[in-house]
Amino acid sequence: MNQGIFARRGRGLALWCPRPDWIEPMRTSPAEPRPLTADWVWEPRLDGVRCLAWTSEGAITLRDARGATLDGRYPGLVVLLAEACRGESILDGIITNQGFELFDCLFYEGATLTSLPLLDRRAVLRDAILFGEGVHLVPYGTAAAGSTGHDGVLRAGAGIVAKRSNGRYVGGRSGDWLAFDCANAQEFVIGGYSESGDCGAALALLIGYYEEGRLRYAGRVSAAYDPSSLTAMAPTLARLRRRTSPFGGAVPGGGEIQWVSPALVAQIGFSEWTPAGLPKQPRFIGLRHDREPDEVRRTAARG
Repeated sequence: MNQGIFARRGRGLALWCPRPDWIEPMRTSPAEPRPLTADWVWEPRLDGVRCLAWTSEGAITLRDARGATLDGRYPGLVVLLAEACRGESILDGIITNQGFELFDCLFYEGATLTSLPLLDRRAVLRDAILFGEGVHLVPYGTAAAGSTGHDGVLRAGAGIVAKRSNGRYVGGRSGDWLAFDCANAQEFVIGGYSESGDCGAALALLIGYYEEGRLRYAGRVSAAYDPSSLTAMAPTLARLRRRTSPFGGAVPGGGEIQWVSPALVAQIGFSEWTPAGLPKQPRFIGLRHDREPDEVRRTAARG
């Protein structure tokens, strides 16, 4: 391991100390795409479960963004990570359908790295993990002079996360990590779903956003675009069932509706807003685990 990255003049210091029991995850702040200067890098924004991993001599503990243990949900990933890790560490990443996508290292071999610049932490991450099947390093791109966040958004499809290359790791939301959406996509709160009388599978999600403290109904998203993702959500939706609508106004009828507590945030792509305030031709992209439901507001569509 390159010990020189642990102490560079003016760039922060690694702190030698016991491994922390918890580090609050750093979160993105939503932003409009804008020109990026040379001190920014960008990563594709991934849909999945935010996960911090504690590794030590083959012993692995996985926790979500709120600190709840995830080991039992991903036993295969625990095995893969135990084989891939090279020491005692705390890693940050996203669990997706392809495996564990890692983008940061917060602690390694006796040193807390949160005060180091991002690119130095990523250098340690490459040392800490033997990447391979099921455990991947999230790639990043550099910002060329005059480029804009739109460029990365178009390449990434679901959007990008722009990160300040010399930024430190701080808990909570920060202006050093910015989330750029793809054109005409935003997050919505799931407030219910329609279901089939035959098999109980979700046919459509009922979505909304908060306006003046109330959850406003914003239409339905058909499962036809991505039936596998919605099927995978069925157990979670079932646990959130409730008898009454969480929406603040009337919801048009049609089909058997099952209401759910407004605890899930979905990323939805669409063509434009209709005069009635509904997203036109909505499509389900994935769940957003970095946003709280009560933060969700309507954003302006891009031209």
